[in-house]
Amino acid sequence: LQRFARYLWYHDEYDDWGDALNEVEDADPAWHAVLCKRGHTFLGGVKHCHRGSAAGILLWYRWKLEKLLRTIEPYTVYVFTRLDYVYICQLKIENGDSILLPNDEGYQGVTDRFAVVPAKWLRTTLNVTRSLLSNPNATWVQETMKNKGRRGANLEQILLHYYTQHVKFKRREFLTAFTVRADGDPTRWSKGRCDNHTGWKLKYPKEIMRARRVCKTRVQNRYMFKATQPCHMNK
Repeated sequence: LQRFARYLWYHDEYDDWGDALNEVEDADPAWHAVLCKRGHTFLGGVKHCHRGSAAGILLWYRWKLEKLLRTIEPYTVYVFTRLDYVYICQLKIENGDSILLPNDEGYQGVTDRFAVVPAKWLRTTLNVTRSLLSNPNATWVQETMKNKGRRGANLEQILLHYYTQHVKFKRREFLTAFTVRADGDPTRWSKGRCDNHTGWKLKYPKEIMRARRVCKTRVQNRYMFKATQPCHMNK
């Protein structure tokens, strides 16, 4: 996919992604103390907050992307996606007046993996990180953090509370892809479950069922999406 990219940006890995989040302009110096009280997963990657998830990294990338997109020519619509999606059939992109989100994989919030964002909502959508860190005691933040789950509040819930107050969005079943992991691929969260039918490790097995419903097809039809090297259960 990099061969087809018009713009590529790289950044070194941080040992502590809290150092990266400290770069956010207007960040309240107390954000770490306020937000890291219960080990919420939405700050995964930040030392002394949560181990195992990468959500804090995703928050930093949203902030960084907003800054980088100021330097390039604007588009009418932006698609937030990820490289480990495999598509069963063609995805139809709409340029409406609201953000379009998949209605699955929300975990009591809205999914952080995919979004179709009209240009008028781009900056507001990406400014979730700045809003979170500049005012960690804001009502919408504290309401999210009241989550009593074993892992505290997650990024999906942060996005739902933020979107509800700041943007116009809708959710529906439209995404024709599912996330996968090949043997040896690094991961901070789901290691995947080997699917003998496709040869992929499915990170979130329910996604492929949704993709099949949207495409109204079986595995053998439409795009060829079987893995070239079948996965192994023990890797």
